[in-house]
Amino acid sequence: FTIILLTTAICVICYLRTGRLKSRDIKTIGKVTYKKIISTEVTLVFLLCTASIMMDGGMTEILSTTIVRWTGSGYSFMAALIGTLGTFITGTNTNSNILFGSLQETAALSLSLSPALMCAVQSIAASVGGTIGPTNTALVAAVAGKSGKETEIYSYTIPVTLAVTLLLGAVNAVFI
Repeated sequence: FTIILLTTAICVICYLRTGRLKSRDIKTIGKVTYKKIISTEVTLVFLLCTASIMMDGGMTEILSTTIVRWTGSGYSFMAALIGTLGTFITGTNTNSNILFGSLQETAALSLSLSPALMCAVQSIAASVGGTIGPTNTALVAAVAGKSGKETEIYSYTIPVTLAVTLLLGAVNAVFI
């Protein structure tokens, strides 16, 4: 955030000095930007609050230890499924990582595995899961002129997404 804010401020100053931007336009740009990002920012704030409550309240640790108890050494395989599921539930890689990153780290530590590698698998799987996210699927349907035919799109994307997720889980189980 800080880097983006500083970069924006420097660019505004440069554009004002070169005459490419008029000071009267800054307010309009600010309003338009605010309208475009406010719903996303509100969602992120609530998601961060949920993740913080889960971590601080011990929910993440309880979920993690329960999943590890159920899956044992097979958790390495499950980590990819959790990442993909997180994106399907939340809609984005970032949100999946916010929600389940701590869970993956706690699970890795309880299994004496590398938290960095487990979190990397979380992020990769979350990226893969973006292909079946409801928001992405709705956008694809709209762009392709197939609104209302999301089921048809899912018939192509779900098998491929699951195959890649299962492959990622298998690789994770073998190498971690």
